[in-house]
Amino acid sequence: MLDFNQYLMISKDGAVRNMEESIAILKKAASQGVHTMVVLQRYMPEMNDWTKDRVNTKIAHLEEKIKAENLQIKIKACHLVPLYGDMVEDLKNEDLLTLGEEKYVFIELPSAQIPTYTSQVIYDMQLEGYRPVIFHPEKVKRFQEDSNLLYHFVKNGTITVLSGRSLLGKRGKKQQSAAKTLVSHHLTHLISSDASTEKEYQIKDVWKKLSRDFGTETFHVFQENTDAIDQDYNLTSEEPIRIKKRKLLNIFN
Repeated sequence: MLDFNQYLMISKDGAVRNMEESIAILKKAASQGVHTMVVLQRYMPEMNDWTKDRVNTKIAHLEEKIKAENLQIKIKACHLVPLYGDMVEDLKNEDLLTLGEEKYVFIELPSAQIPTYTSQVIYDMQLEGYRPVIFHPEKVKRFQEDSNLLYHFVKNGTITVLSGRSLLGKRGKKQQSAAKTLVSHHLTHLISSDASTEKEYQIKDVWKKLSRDFGTETFHVFQENTDAIDQDYNLTSEEPIRIKKRKLLNIFN
């Protein structure tokens, strides 16, 4: 099993405060069947503090600790980037860490208001051969208000990653309803643990809920998508389904 986690790097604004807390999460992940962890590090373009070199250095230190602890888990590094106007240029200059030969780019959109240039930047990204991945779309209020906006992105090849904690209801009923709707309408393709502590880590429960609520067929589709990321081949998604406006309002209000 593969997982994505944005909290494992030790930093002032991160969730983990030391290497021991990072290792505790990874131990919990390994005990629940995770063999590969994609470590997502937030990159703020105006600060430029988490450069590729710095991330790779931190990952090397973490890999040393994993080896010392004899943990059967491997890690991959990737930036988690707030969409910005010059992003494609920075990708072409190799300033940002993408994932694998497919060049998956993990994007975090603001909750309240999506930048007006989002569609253009994502389109330009795809023209340059990158695969945009929107992280935790169920948390974005703009997608909640406009059912066709996320549908448009997914229809045109954007991948999305759901928060497992949203699906479990740990982030409130509104986000849980949103998460379930995105799954049932083929508007999301991957799941992350979204756990900031060892205690919060429940990826095994997330996969159980996915199977219980949506059936084995959906469960296997998500597994195949995870395998595509893990083994670095092209992820092909199911045809997305538009969300009827009346149904969306009932869910999100």
